[in-house]
Amino acid sequence: MRLLVIDTSTGTSVAVVDGDVVVAERSVTETRSHAEVIGRLLTDVLAESAEPIDAVVAGLGPGPFTGLRVGIAAAIAFAAARGIPIYGSPSHDVGIVSERPVTIVTDARRKEWAWTSYAIGRAVAGPSLIPIADLSTVPTLPSHPERRIESISAAELGRAASIRLGRGDDLTDLTPLYLRAPDATPNAGSKRVSQ
Repeated sequence: MRLLVIDTSTGTSVAVVDGDVVVAERSVTETRSHAEVIGRLLTDVLAESAEPIDAVVAGLGPGPFTGLRVGIAAAIAFAAARGIPIYGSPSHDVGIVSERPVTIVTDARRKEWAWTSYAIGRAVAGPSLIPIADLSTVPTLPSHPERRIESISAAELGRAASIRLGRGDDLTDLTPLYLRAPDATPNAGSKRVSQ
């Protein structure tokens, strides 16, 4: 199955994969320009991939609110326009393709790391947040060594999604993985104006 994969949980990465074969991939590590670069990256990988796309995979994070929304919205729009299925995959699922137990660690900003541990192609702990200074206290690190990732590779995520789809995992949920409460809060009501 030929997949268009979009991940904006760290930088912005777009790829077309067909099983284990990476047809095309483009990435930008900048963490604050998702909306500005996503269109160009999509255009580039689609131009390089001559075959039709069968489905779309959106990276679900963990990651910041705005970044995740840009990637998920782009994936939904592409799938809807083409009338093809869309799937969601946690961005840390890149750990699925590892042949050994591993803990995927990404920068969650605000002096915290996001981490998830994997073994035998499945998540065994996490995702969770931890202060940067406390990373060594993650209980799975002794048996699942850290792999710190600056930017998630859409190609690697696509390979992981292919594995999961092949074994029949349900990837229809598109709920983003936000590991902290939003900064914005609901309005407390109308303000009273005095004259």
